[in-house]
Amino acid sequence: EKLLHEAIVLARQATGITVDATGSAGLAGLIALREADHIDDDERVALLFTGVDRSVDRKEGAKGAEFSRPRHPVAERVRAR
Repeated sequence: EKLLHEAIVLARQATGITVDATGSAGLAGLIALREADHIDDDERVALLFTGVDRSVDRKEGAKGAEFSRPRHPVAERVRAR
């Protein structure tokens, strides 16, 4: 549960997407895999945010970031863990 909360905070801060626990579960899994050394720094992964917190004002949504760039803020923060 702690890792899910960390993933929600990380996703929202880095992307502006108002993900919920369901939407950030994949990121939580990615963080866990990185911490267990199952994914190396030079590996590429795809991550989908599949659920959003609909109680948050839609104007606070995604910032329009380019999510496929190699140095995306989420990727950098996961890599830094």
